[in-house]
Amino acid sequence: MNAIDPARHSRLHHVEQGAQWAGQDDFPACEEWADEVETWLAFADNAGELGRYLPRLRGPQQKRDETLMELAVGHFLQATCGHPVIGWEPTGVGGTLGEYLIAIAPGPAPAFVEVKSPGWEQEIAKAEGQTSPRLQRPKYLQNEVMSTAPWASVRHAVKKAYPKLPDSMPTLRSSATICGYR
Repeated sequence: MNAIDPARHSRLHHVEQGAQWAGQDDFPACEEWADEVETWLAFADNAGELGRYLPRLRGPQQKRDETLMELAVGHFLQATCGHPVIGWEPTGVGGTLGEYLIAIAPGPAPAFVEVKSPGWEQEIAKAEGQTSPRLQRPKYLQNEVMSTAPWASVRHAVKKAYPKLPDSMPTLRSSATICGYR
């Protein structure tokens, strides 16, 4: 995709302004991805929370991708699973921050959500080796589709999440590799 259409993807266009990653890769690689990202940004914007994400969304490519995965999971939990987000960046163990508090039923206690995003480079290295030529190229390439077996990355991400999770409420540890997103 050559440029982000401000008429079709106004929030994504806004995020791109002044972003460190602008022009560094083919993000978003196609209109469908731009549409999906626009949906995730609308989720945060409609909740009045997009501003808190802008510095990370405009940061380096890796930070942009991690932040988009956090928004994707929140949108998925609310729009698809019916668990409304009732708190943003809740405090976990030791003052660490999670991504969301979501309403769950039955019971009055919310669930604490922590999202981990294993990097695509790690998945490629495990699937193709550290010397894979793909690791020398940007993450987003026009018309490229590939899959990996991310089980080890998911397990590692969940293990990293445990120290943040409070014992005082239900928790959801999510890896952003769900639905093929990473």
